[in-house]
Amino acid sequence: MQTLDRLDTFPSEDSASLQTMYLILYPDSCEEEIVQLLDSVGVPGFTETRKVTGRGQRGRHFDNSVWPGADGMIYVAVGPTHRRALVSALTNYNRSLELRSRGLSGLHVFTWQCDQLL
Repeated sequence: MQTLDRLDTFPSEDSASLQTMYLILYPDSCEEEIVQLLDSVGVPGFTETRKVTGRGQRGRHFDNSVWPGADGMIYVAVGPTHRRALVSALTNYNRSLELRSRGLSGLHVFTWQCDQLL
């Protein structure tokens, strides 16, 4: 088991090294478009979880016959060089998705500051 008991193993206090983690929830059917969006703004990588189920402001999605549908979830960590382009692209895509679906579908995006430890 590895322990982090030395101060120099913790992330630096330098704000330039901080990244922003984005948790992007999207309708499962939009996966390809979301990945293309990430590619278009130069996001270097992501982690994806498929068939995410749950309930929220747009209803219940449990991927069954009673509550059909599921969502996808992508985690993206980006530095300052990609933040503005990513936020702009996600905002524009969300507007388009809400218009196409007449408000039934859209993105949920959550962020927090992070620093890569290892």
